[in-house]
Amino acid sequence: MSPVTSLVLLFAFSYVSTSALPNTEKIIPVKSGTCPADVDNPMCDNPEIDYSPRCQTDQDCEGDKKCCFSECTKRCLLPLQDKTGSCPYFKNSLCANIRTIPQCHSDDQCQGTERCCFFNCRQQCTSTVTQKPGSCPSPSKLCKRPILPPLCFSDQDCPGEKKCCTPECQDMCQDPSVVM
Repeated sequence: MSPVTSLVLLFAFSYVSTSALPNTEKIIPVKSGTCPADVDNPMCDNPEIDYSPRCQTDQDCEGDKKCCFSECTKRCLLPLQDKTGSCPYFKNSLCANIRTIPQCHSDDQCQGTERCCFFNCRQQCTSTVTQKPGSCPSPSKLCKRPILPPLCFSDQDCPGEKKCCTPECQDMCQDPSVVM
């Protein structure tokens, strides 16, 4: 076999063997979890807002955060987690004459353990508070206006096993009911 023929066969064999190899493109790992649902934005064309992506893949995000589409761009968010906490107390009467655009409508639009709560006069993703076990006893009487200022806002404001309840026209710390 001549050297030219050997060289041609070597090149042909090299081409056939490399084209038969599986695609060796880089596989980008995806972090576990589900991205929060997108929030309801009426428009994404405000010239004063920079909508350029903050990330391209999950690998661009720190820790457990994922690269998710949210608020008209891709950005790093915590994936959905169990939503076991409760919304923090907020006195709704402060917002009687205020009209706002909600940031969310459901808990699946909030990252991590946050919930969609009425807080600061609008529906928004908010860090939750832990509820103590048990339930509040039923109120013993119908309240007449004005209701007294609260002595607590959540179970976290109460010592020991007591819960923040409204037994007598005022939020106060009280022993929970025992359900049997």
